[in-house]
Amino acid sequence: NDIRVISLVYHTFLLEFPLCHGYWIKYAAHKARLCTYDDVVGVYEQAVQAVPHCTDLWVSYCGFAMSAYEDPALIRSLFERAMSLVGKDYLCYHLWDKYIEFENSQKQLIQLATIYINVLKFPTKKLHKYYGSFKKLVTSLEQEVTLCGAEISSGNLYTSEAMEAEESEGYISSKVAGLFDQGGHLKPEALKQYLFAGERFYQRSSELDKEICGFEASIKRPFFHVKPLDDDQLENWNLYLDFVEKNGDFDW
Repeated sequence: NDIRVISLVYHTFLLEFPLCHGYWIKYAAHKARLCTYDDVVGVYEQAVQAVPHCTDLWVSYCGFAMSAYEDPALIRSLFERAMSLVGKDYLCYHLWDKYIEFENSQKQLIQLATIYINVLKFPTKKLHKYYGSFKKLVTSLEQEVTLCGAEISSGNLYTSEAMEAEESEGYISSKVAGLFDQGGHLKPEALKQYLFAGERFYQRSSELDKEICGFEASIKRPFFHVKPLDDDQLENWNLYLDFVEKNGDFDW
């Protein structure tokens, strides 16, 4: 229970091995037990500076924020910050699940609608499950529109301009924000556009998933360890990196 000794041990170890994310999480747990929330945040901030692309670290940090922060906007901004760094990790579904759990607790339909379309933009291990959740959300919204006596037309709203627009910044937020009118009622045509956008993202991500699932399945250790990788693992990583580089997505 001596936080001075604990801090000295972890600080010394993590100076030598800063990529060992599990020890950052353990260090933060000790701080949470013996210190203030600000001290815990200090550890997590050091951690994400050292290992910014570690999904498990962000899951732990965001989980702490959910229990410690009273302002939902602060929690939401932390999730968004995390997603900007690990949103293209095939195993980032752990973080998406935590984000969905948070927004469900807040009962924020607009935020959930944003998540369920954002999660389809890039393949993850649970892509198809998330697509199922997206479809369930759309179905429930369609039922609400029907109860209000409105109809959803069957025409295809996707023009070449619309397809280009979906790549622009703010496209998703505009689609989600446009779902409701000023009176809080769903707009049928906006819901249809939202559905088409999600379907298109899912189709594109599914195609990419087919190309990378072999690489992902061959990864035996998706985290840092001091022991070197064997030749087969290194070969798989090199082939995967070659594929990603050809796609020209620097963040990925």
